[in-house]
Amino acid sequence: MEKLVEVSKKEFLSFFNSVNVGMFIHREGEILYANRYLLDLYKVTSLEDVRNEDALRFVSDEFREAFEANFNSIMKGKNIPLFIEKTFDAQGNVLWIEVSVSKVLFKGKVAALSIIRDVTERMKKEEQLSHVYKLDLIKNIATLFKKEDVIKSIGMETYEYCKKNEIADYIYIASVRDDKIVIEWSHLEQAEIMRRELPKASSKGVLWYIADSGKKLYLPNVFDFDMDGYRAVRISNFSTETPVSYFGVPIKRANKVKMIVVFLKKGYASFSEMDFSFFEAIASQIEVATEFDTIVNELRKEREKFHDLAMVDALTGVYTRHFFNEWIQNYYEIVKRKSEYASIVMIDIDHFKKINDVHGHLVGDEVLKMVGKILKENTRKMDLVVRYGGDEFLMIFPQTPQKRTHVILERIQSNLSLLKKEFGFEVTISYGISYLSPEIDYKRALKMSDERMYKMKKSKTQDEK
Repeated sequence: MEKLVEVSKKEFLSFFNSVNVGMFIHREGEILYANRYLLDLYKVTSLEDVRNEDALRFVSDEFREAFEANFNSIMKGKNIPLFIEKTFDAQGNVLWIEVSVSKVLFKGKVAALSIIRDVTERMKKEEQLSHVYKLDLIKNIATLFKKEDVIKSIGMETYEYCKKNEIADYIYIASVRDDKIVIEWSHLEQAEIMRRELPKASSKGVLWYIADSGKKLYLPNVFDFDMDGYRAVRISNFSTETPVSYFGVPIKRANKVKMIVVFLKKGYASFSEMDFSFFEAIASQIEVATEFDTIVNELRKEREKFHDLAMVDALTGVYTRHFFNEWIQNYYEIVKRKSEYASIVMIDIDHFKKINDVHGHLVGDEVLKMVGKILKENTRKMDLVVRYGGDEFLMIFPQTPQKRTHVILERIQSNLSLLKKEFGFEVTISYGISYLSPEIDYKRALKMSDERMYKMKKSKTQDEK
């Protein structure tokens, strides 16, 4: 059997009047009791003004049937989730409320306790967003993000929509720097004023007022603006004889105004409340777009930075194997298409493990640096030097015959012999040469170079024994 809570007048007064939600008890449609919060919310002076009144008195006509249906279901013991209703206060202002209803015992009889939360602001925001997101501008916002000039793209889309629907006649978007404001995009009828600069020292106009105050600004006639030392500054060929309504919205980043979006319309006080909501929503989209654009640019820079790091070996300054793996596929297509050839040389530093074990890894790193330096010094711009592995290097010599390749390797070995003075021990290399051609692909050529390099290394080891 359902157990109901007994609510006394004393309990109601002591508790219900202390909470920040509206509460009232009603039975068979009549209001029996209401707390102070609810009375203030509906701008009712006292409980006596609504006692025994119809509980649906404040509910709008289109919601009455649904309200009654929810109420009756609850009174029959059914569980109904929170529901939202459109109501009016005593002065006729719209109030959206979120309602929760439960059964209680009040003065020995079953009654309903309704808990009311004011969600008017939330519903207004949802209505604004619903309106804005219906626009083609917002529907296509992802496409606009991909364009090079995001601000101009959104500005043009917004301007065309506003003109078509007679919302605004002029729009411009400005960026705020430390000492100047720059008009990034504008469409004042057909005359653009792109890149116009407004130095703070000489033009403390409406834009600078918004930038300094950080507040949105509505002016029934922009030419009447004169506030705290700020005055309207002409940045176009407007006639001051005709009133122009003005609405400016600041866009902030890190609590500092970075951009300002301005909407203007001919005539005195030409904008409606819905227009203001629309303008603020558009400004929010521009804010998202600029943030998105900033993030994309930062990511692009980071990607380029890490791409460069991935392409060039930090220790030796030659190309990485990662770069080579991308490069060789494209280069071999050129070799096949143009019937070209190239020498491929695989190089390994002799006894490098022993150098690390005996002299330490810091000395080993210096050896790698010097080998990489000497290899680069003995190449042309068209040649390629790659750190292929720990102590392995790869050299590519396009259009270089075998005899020329051997001459280059002999010169490299001669230069390496001079490192004995610096390190106190000899630095030598083993290498293998193969040829890349339309008939011999790069995988086969690399394998041949590798095999010939190890053949030389093995030969040196046997001689040392």
